[in-house]
Amino acid sequence: MRLLSVQRMKNLAKSYPDPTHSAVSEYAAFAYDVAGDKRWKSLCTGGDTTARRARIVQSAEMTLAAGPALMCRLRLGLGVNMRADVLCFLLTNRSEPASVRRVAEALGYTKVATRRAVEDLASAQLITVVGASRPETYSADPRAWGRVLGLSGPLPRWRGWQRLFSFLTAFGEWEKSTRGRAVSGYALEALGNELAKDHLRVVDESDGWPLLMRTHDTFEASLHALCEWMVEYA
Repeated sequence: MRLLSVQRMKNLAKSYPDPTHSAVSEYAAFAYDVAGDKRWKSLCTGGDTTARRARIVQSAEMTLAAGPALMCRLRLGLGVNMRADVLCFLLTNRSEPASVRRVAEALGYTKVATRRAVEDLASAQLITVVGASRPETYSADPRAWGRVLGLSGPLPRWRGWQRLFSFLTAFGEWEKSTRGRAVSGYALEALGNELAKDHLRVVDESDGWPLLMRTHDTFEASLHALCEWMVEYA
């Protein structure tokens, strides 16, 4: 809980439908009232936490040594802030240099705030400015950081889970609204086109699944392929 970023949660929540916001508020109330983490107060909307308080159990100590726990590990060592998140993204972006815009889109922060974090990391020589191109791009050496972090294998690849989950949440809300009535193939394809405009408009395809969704003739076939992709990479 203490390794979650409240600011990033606020930013990402904007991409989700209203029912998701109530779940975020409930979690914030739990974190603030029960766990005593005052950072979450701004996301609380009230509510009784007595029942939740009775269900608290001691969680086991987390193991953060493995590669998939990299973001949590960096937040634990560097603080729950943008610099830790930016470094995590650059380390897991397949060693490809990224612009401030690309980093901001991947992490869900504003470009202004992301630029400040990136420039701080570059000034501290924790990441590298690549070439003299405009816009500037940045990278971090996964091999060098892997030695620092004591990781023997390759770092996991960054995946665009944020956009994927917002896409699936929007589809799930539509599915709930159609329960109990027949839905034509035309209506399903129309929904696919609408969701594609909202969630697949980013040009960068490095996280894999947006390109996957565009390689099938029907929205239904794309959903089946997406489910298989998630099983393989989740």
